[in-house]
Order: sequence, then C-alpha cells, then structure tokens
Amino acid sequence: VTVTSSIAGIMIPPSHNMILYSLAAGGGVSVSALFIAGVAPGMMMCVCLAVAAYVIGAKRGYRGDPFPGFRALARAAAVAFPGLFTAIIILGGVLGGIFTVTESAAMGAGWAVFCTALLYRELTWEGFVTAVAQSVRTTSVVLLLVGTASGFAYLLALHRVPEELATAMLAISENPVVLMLMINLALLVLGCIMDMAALILICTPIFLPVATQIGLDPVQFGMVMMMNLGLGLTTPPVGAVLFVGCAIARVKIESVMRTIWPFYAAILAALERLAPPPAQATDFDAADAFVWHVGPDRLDPVAAVNHVDIGLLIGVNRSRDTLMANTARFAEGHAANNALLWGARGMGKSSLVKAVHGALLAAGAALK
Repeated sequence: VTVTSSIAGIMIPPSHNMILYSLAAGGGVSVSALFIAGVAPGMMMCVCLAVAAYVIGAKRGYRGDPFPGFRALARAAAVAFPGLFTAIIILGGVLGGIFTVTESAAMGAGWAVFCTALLYRELTWEGFVTAVAQSVRTTSVVLLLVGTASGFAYLLALHRVPEELATAMLAISENPVVLMLMINLALLVLGCIMDMAALILICTPIFLPVATQIGLDPVQFGMVMMMNLGLGLTTPPVGAVLFVGCAIARVKIESVMRTIWPFYAAILAALERLAPPPAQATDFDAADAFVWHVGPDRLDPVAAVNHVDIGLLIGVNRSRDTLMANTARFAEGHAANNALLWGARGMGKSSLVKAVHGALLAAGAALK
C-alpha cells in the first residue's frame, strides 16, 4: 500500500517531475497548467488504490484502529498545518501569478526552514548542513541530466528521429488508440529499467511529437507519462520506491511482489481513464472549456451564440470529423468553429477565459 500510494506525489503538485517535463518539452508546456492538470488524475489514482486496499482488507479481515475523536483530529491538523502550508505557498504562488516557479521554490524552502527550526524545533545546525549538502548533490545530478538531455534533444531534432518514429508507428497502425497503447507500453517497459528523471528528459522529445501528431494535448500526455513512469518506480528490477519500501519495512521483495498485483491493477485502471482516444479528449476539452467559462460574470452567452454557432459545436458528436461535417454547409460557421476549437485548445498557455475570449475574437473575424 505504501509503495504504490507514494507515487501519488508525482501526480499531485507540487511535483519537480512536471518541471522536468516542461523543460524537456522545450518550455512550450506551462508548469502551471501541468500543476492544475495533475490534481484530478492524482486523486483518481488515490481513489482506485483506496478501493483496492479496502477490498483486500475486507477479504483478509483486517481491522482498523478506533476513531480517536474529533478533538484529537483537530489537534493533529493544527500541528500539521504549518508544514502543509508549504505546499499552499508553492501552489498558490505559481497558480495565482504571485511567484515564478523558481521564486515559489525559494519561498517554500524558506518557509520549511522557518517551520522546522522555530515552530517544530526539530532542525539542528548539523541537520541543516546535511540537508543543504544533499540538496546540492540532487540538484547537481538533475542539472547534469538537463544539460545532457538538451544536447540529446538537439541531436534528435537534427536527425529527424521523432518524425521517423512517427512515420514508423503510423506504418504499423493509424488508429490513435493503438498508437497510444504502443506509447504506454514503451513507457511502462522503460520505467521498469531506467530512472524516472532520465526517462522524462529522454522520452519527451521522442514521444511528445508523436502524441501531438495524433491529436493528444501536451499537458495530457505529460500526465500519461508521469503515471506510467511512476508505476515503473514500484516495479523491479530498478524500482527505487519498491526497494526503499522493502528496506524500511524489512521484508523481502519476493514476498511483496506476491501481493502487490491488485494495486498495479488499480493504477492501470486510473491510467486507462487518463489516456482516452485523442479524438475524444481534444474535442471534449475544447467544448467543455467554453461551457465552463461562459457565464454572466465572464462572457455574454447570448451574444456568443449570436456571433458563433456555439450550440452546434457543443451539441454535435465529440469527433472532430463529425464536427467539421456538420458545419461544412456554413462556410462562415465552419471557420468560426475552427477558430473557437483552436482557441479553446490554447488553454494550457493561458487561462481558459483568455483562450475562449481570443477564440471569439478570431471567430468574429472569420464571420466577417
């Protein structure tokens, strides 16, 4: 339970792996968008793991500890709140536009030192020096990987490796579901035998162009990659989280592997819901992005419907081909819906409100 649930930290922000993915993607994917996108898949994975744990516990007759009472719960929450506020500082600063990602990390580190040294009174000078030394070593390794991966990405682009890979995969099948299955299997296998940070930096420039070519949003592909490689951390032969968990619990890996399979199935179930066929994901996101952010306090929906055939966009089939076929008889409407779809998909680079607003402007120009 502990080993498989620990990878939820990869999905639920703040996650340094998402920052690595943004760097590996050439900076074209917003870290804020990745942070927001990671919450729902992370919670979904936690729910799947909780269901698996409940079923196994009920089957084996495990009994939980008695409820300590709301007073003890409130006391524990009050003690934990200063430490948990670190995540609020980082996420709130980034998502609220107060800090950059680097600045939020510095503020979070400063608050963590303040809490552990003055509030909890657990940080000694020797412990501080040890923590700084470990941070320097970890940062040095990551920076070395980033620098090496930048040269690797340049060579891949120079020799057109992503284009050749996309051509080879499309030669096998043009079905987006099959292509996504191939990418998922490749990430799962590689996650079992290589370190996650290195795989993010190596695989992103290879698979991201293929994923975008079949219509998958870069933010969604980032979530798919995080969950795939996170699962690899819990599998032998190079499952770092699995080895650490077994070492702390003082149990053999062989005995853990005999009982961990239901939790693998739970993570795979969450992964299946995270990586739908691209045709479903893109049009669904585009239409829902508009529906979510049209309201009296944002835009005038009546004016929007008057200028753009939004009702047609939302009411048609999720497939892009069906959307274009249904709007082909209206040349202006066709162009307007294209503009709206294009603008709503830009939500990763800006807020959804700005994306839809820009789409409406583009649609108005197309109608003229």
